[in-house]
Amino acid sequence: MIEWGRVLCRYHDPGLGKLVAEGKYKHSRFGDQLVVESVELITQRWFAEYDQPLDWVTCIPSNKHPELVPDFAQRLADALHLPFAAAVKSTGLKKHDQKTMNNNLLKLLNLDGEYEIDRNLMRKGNVLLVDDMVESGWTLNLAGILLKAGGLEGKVYPFALANTREL
Repeated sequence: MIEWGRVLCRYHDPGLGKLVAEGKYKHSRFGDQLVVESVELITQRWFAEYDQPLDWVTCIPSNKHPELVPDFAQRLADALHLPFAAAVKSTGLKKHDQKTMNNNLLKLLNLDGEYEIDRNLMRKGNVLLVDDMVESGWTLNLAGILLKAGGLEGKVYPFALANTREL
C-alpha cells in the first residue's frame, strides 16, 4: 500500500512555486532553499505525526532532465540524515510527457513499462519517494507499487516539490 503523500507547493505560485519553476527550467538544479523547506515540511509538519520513521530516500528519474530529481533527492536525503538509493530506473519507454495526456487513463497507459526497480539498490524500511512535479499522481503511485512488488517491506511515502494540477 502506498501512503498519503505531500507536496511542498503549487507550481508557479509566488515564492516556492516560482523557485521550483526556475530550478527546473532556468537553472537545471533545484535550489538549497527548496531542500530546507522540504526538510521542514517532512520533519516538522508531516512526520511529526508518524511513529514510524523514514529509513531511506529514492526518487523518480526524468528522461528530459536525468540529473535534476536525483540531485535534489540526494541533497534532501543528506539533510534528513538518510541514505539515498536510485532504486527506481527509467526504461525510456514512455512515449509522451504526462502533461500532454488528456485524461487519467491515458496518463496511466503512457507509463506502461516506463519504470523498473533495481532490487540491488533497494533498502529495508520506509522510503520517501521523491518527484519534482505531480499532477495526476500516477507516476508516484506506479513507482510505489513497483517498489512494493520489488520486495519493499516498509511503507512508501510519496513527496513532490510542486503540484501542477489546476484548481
